[in-house]
Amino acid sequence: MAWHERDAVSLAKVKRLLTEPWKGRDGIGIARTVADYEAYAGVSFGHRRVQDYTWQNREPPNPPADSGWAERVRDHRIEITVDIRQLPDAATKDPIMWYVGCHDSNGRELYRQDASHKELADLIALNRDRITIVRQFASSSVPASWTVLPLSASVGWLEPIMDVIP
Repeated sequence: MAWHERDAVSLAKVKRLLTEPWKGRDGIGIARTVADYEAYAGVSFGHRRVQDYTWQNREPPNPPADSGWAERVRDHRIEITVDIRQLPDAATKDPIMWYVGCHDSNGRELYRQDASHKELADLIALNRDRITIVRQFASSSVPASWTVLPLSASVGWLEPIMDVIP
Protein backbone atom coordinates (compact mmCIF):
# COMPACT_ATOMS: atom_id res chain seq x y z
CA MET A 1 0.00 0.00 0.00
CA ALA A 2 1.34 3.47 -0.88
CA TRP A 3 1.94 5.94 1.98
CA HIS A 4 -1.04 8.14 1.02
CA GLU A 5 -3.35 5.10 1.08
CA ARG A 6 -2.09 4.09 4.55
CA ASP A 7 -2.43 7.71 5.65
CA ALA A 8 -6.05 7.87 4.45
CA VAL A 9 -6.90 4.67 6.35
CA SER A 10 -5.24 6.05 9.49
CA LEU A 11 -7.04 9.40 9.27
CA ALA A 12 -10.38 7.66 8.75
CA LYS A 13 -9.74 5.50 11.81
CA VAL A 14 -8.89 8.50 14.01
CA LYS A 15 -11.93 10.42 12.76
CA ARG A 16 -14.16 7.43 13.53
CA LEU A 17 -12.61 7.06 17.00
CA LEU A 18 -13.20 10.73 17.83
CA THR A 19 -16.71 11.02 16.40
CA GLU A 20 -18.04 7.47 16.91
CA PRO A 21 -15.95 6.08 19.77
CA TRP A 22 -15.86 2.35 20.39
CA LYS A 23 -14.40 0.19 23.12
CA GLY A 24 -12.07 -2.69 22.55
CA ARG A 25 -9.04 -3.16 20.35
CA ASP A 26 -7.73 0.22 19.15
CA GLY A 27 -10.74 1.92 20.76
CA ILE A 28 -11.14 4.09 23.81
CA GLY A 29 -10.53 2.91 27.35
CA ILE A 30 -13.16 2.39 30.01
CA ALA A 31 -12.12 5.04 32.60
CA ARG A 32 -13.45 8.08 30.71
CA THR A 33 -15.49 8.72 27.60
CA VAL A 34 -14.57 10.86 24.61
CA ALA A 35 -17.29 13.26 25.82
CA ASP A 36 -15.46 13.51 29.16
CA TYR A 37 -12.26 14.45 27.31
CA GLU A 38 -14.09 16.96 25.10
CA ALA A 39 -15.52 18.69 28.19
CA TYR A 40 -12.10 18.65 29.89
CA ALA A 41 -10.25 20.05 26.86
CA GLY A 42 -12.99 22.34 25.50
CA VAL A 43 -13.24 20.68 22.11
CA SER A 44 -16.00 19.20 19.98
CA PHE A 45 -14.62 16.64 17.57
CA GLY A 46 -17.98 16.21 15.85
CA HIS A 47 -18.36 19.94 15.18
CA ARG A 48 -14.63 20.53 14.68
CA ARG A 49 -14.73 23.44 17.12
CA VAL A 50 -12.93 24.58 20.26
CA GLN A 51 -14.13 26.79 23.07
CA ASP A 52 -12.73 30.33 23.34
CA TYR A 53 -10.99 29.28 26.58
CA THR A 54 -9.12 26.55 24.69
CA TRP A 55 -8.38 28.80 21.70
CA GLN A 56 -6.65 31.22 24.09
CA ASN A 57 -4.26 28.42 25.18
CA ARG A 58 -5.56 28.31 28.72
CA GLU A 59 -4.85 25.26 30.84
CA PRO A 60 -7.52 22.59 31.15
CA PRO A 61 -9.85 21.71 32.64
CA ASN A 62 -12.15 24.09 30.83
CA PRO A 63 -14.91 25.87 32.71
CA PRO A 64 -18.22 24.01 32.43
CA ALA A 65 -20.13 24.75 29.22
CA ASP A 66 -23.64 23.89 28.17
CA SER A 67 -24.18 21.18 25.57
CA GLY A 68 -24.93 23.67 22.77
CA TRP A 69 -21.72 25.68 22.93
CA ALA A 70 -20.25 24.23 19.72
CA GLU A 71 -23.24 25.37 17.64
CA ARG A 72 -22.67 28.97 18.76
CA VAL A 73 -19.06 29.12 17.54
CA ARG A 74 -18.91 31.19 14.35
CA ASP A 75 -16.21 31.88 11.80
CA HIS A 76 -15.10 35.51 11.69
CA ARG A 77 -13.13 37.34 9.01
CA ILE A 78 -11.77 40.71 10.08
CA GLU A 79 -10.17 43.25 7.75
CA ILE A 80 -7.97 45.67 9.66
CA THR A 81 -7.09 48.74 7.63
CA VAL A 82 -4.36 51.06 8.88
CA ASP A 83 -3.56 54.42 7.26
CA ILE A 84 0.24 54.31 7.20
CA ARG A 85 0.44 58.08 6.65
CA GLN A 86 -0.75 58.48 10.27
CA LEU A 87 1.99 56.22 11.68
CA PRO A 88 5.48 57.24 12.75
CA ASP A 89 8.04 56.41 10.05
CA ALA A 90 9.57 53.71 12.27
CA ALA A 91 6.37 51.65 12.03
CA THR A 92 7.02 50.99 8.35
CA LYS A 93 10.76 51.68 7.96
CA ASP A 94 12.12 49.04 10.35
CA PRO A 95 9.23 46.96 11.69
CA ILE A 96 10.07 43.87 13.71
CA MET A 97 6.43 42.83 13.99
CA TRP A 98 3.00 44.21 14.84
CA TYR A 99 0.77 42.80 17.55
CA VAL A 100 -2.65 42.20 15.96
CA GLY A 101 -5.52 41.32 18.30
CA CYS A 102 -9.31 41.14 18.09
CA HIS A 103 -11.41 41.77 21.20
CA ASP A 104 -14.99 41.35 22.39
CA SER A 105 -17.15 44.22 23.69
CA ASN A 106 -15.53 43.88 27.15
CA GLY A 107 -12.01 44.25 25.71
CA ARG A 108 -11.18 40.56 26.25
CA GLU A 109 -8.77 39.25 23.62
CA LEU A 110 -10.54 36.71 21.40
CA TYR A 111 -7.79 36.15 18.88
CA ARG A 112 -4.20 37.19 18.35
CA GLN A 113 -2.01 36.62 15.33
CA ASP A 114 0.89 39.02 15.05
CA ALA A 115 1.93 40.44 11.69
CA SER A 116 5.44 39.14 11.05
CA HIS A 117 8.28 41.14 9.56
CA LYS A 118 7.76 39.32 6.25
CA GLU A 119 3.99 39.93 6.17
CA LEU A 120 4.56 43.64 6.88
CA ALA A 121 7.33 43.91 4.27
CA ASP A 122 5.01 42.38 1.67
CA LEU A 123 2.16 44.77 2.58
CA ILE A 124 4.42 47.84 2.72
CA ALA A 125 5.98 46.92 -0.66
CA LEU A 126 2.59 47.51 -2.29
CA ASN A 127 3.26 51.27 -1.84
CA ARG A 128 -0.24 52.14 -0.78
CA ASP A 129 -1.42 54.67 1.79
CA ARG A 130 -3.34 51.95 3.61
CA ILE A 131 -2.36 48.49 4.78
CA THR A 132 -5.06 45.88 5.16
CA ILE A 133 -4.37 42.96 7.47
CA VAL A 134 -6.86 40.09 7.29
CA ARG A 135 -7.46 37.73 10.20
CA GLN A 136 -9.80 34.73 10.28
CA PHE A 137 -10.77 32.81 13.40
CA ALA A 138 -13.64 31.01 15.11
CA SER A 139 -15.23 32.24 18.33
CA SER A 140 -18.51 32.04 20.19
CA SER A 141 -18.05 35.70 21.15
CA VAL A 142 -18.63 38.48 18.65
CA PRO A 143 -15.49 40.50 17.86
CA ALA A 144 -16.13 44.18 18.58
CA SER A 145 -12.72 45.84 18.15
CA TRP A 146 -9.16 45.33 17.01
CA THR A 147 -5.78 46.60 18.15
CA VAL A 148 -2.51 46.92 16.25
CA LEU A 149 0.64 47.62 18.23
CA PRO A 150 3.74 48.15 16.06
CA LEU A 151 7.20 47.14 17.24
CA SER A 152 10.07 49.00 15.55
CA ALA A 153 13.74 48.00 15.64
CA SER A 154 14.88 51.60 16.19
CA VAL A 155 12.17 52.92 18.53
CA GLY A 156 10.61 49.90 20.23
CA TRP A 157 6.89 49.73 20.90
CA LEU A 158 4.88 52.50 19.26
CA GLU A 159 1.44 53.81 20.17
CA PRO A 160 -1.40 51.32 19.65
CA ILE A 161 -3.91 51.77 16.85
CA MET A 162 -7.45 50.71 17.75
CA ASP A 163 -10.81 50.71 16.04
CA VAL A 164 -14.24 49.16 16.36
CA ILE A 165 -15.50 46.46 14.03
CA PRO A 166 -18.64 47.56 12.20
